Amino acid sequence: MGCWGMGITQSDEYCEVYERFLEDYDSGMLVADISKNILEEYQQEFDENDGILHDVYFALGKAQWMCGGISDDLFHRIRQIIESGENLTFLRELGASDKDLIIRKRKLDLFLQGLSTPRGKTRKRKLSKKQVITESVVVFPNIHIGDVFSVIFDFAAGGGNEAGNSL
Repeated sequence: MGCWGMGITQSDEYCEVYERFLEDYDSGMLVADISKNILEEYQQEFDENDGILHDVYFALGKAQWMCGGISDDLFHRIRQIIESGENLTFLRELGASDKDLIIRKRKLDLFLQGLSTPRGKTRKRKLSKKQVITESVVVFPNIHIGDVFSVIFDFAAGGGNEAGNSL
């Protein structure tokens, strides 16, 4: 486990899980499937009581919250980790100072408060350049240099922006 601060996002596991979640989300996977796959992988590698899983739960919670809402089961597990002091105990065992633990406690409380508040907007999926190019390619059969043609876009079906509808 790599941890470089007392912030919720300041660990290797958090960053890896959060990034992977968003990549899978942007590729079109369902939130529940992404979470299930990630949890299964980490739970096979680590014991349920291993504090390393705390960061996995925190990252999944934040990612789910960003993408429309956190599942009840995940929220309850995160709340349990924070309110029971499990995470602070784990960090104390790793050698965190009392000052660091006070900072972490404050960060954990703010994190839980944030997850408890519904997000105003759901994060939109971001298409990769490859997805955008693949989905917008138009093939014109039997067109040769010098041919004249016209294209009409159906903007109601998402055929482009309305400002420039001619070629």
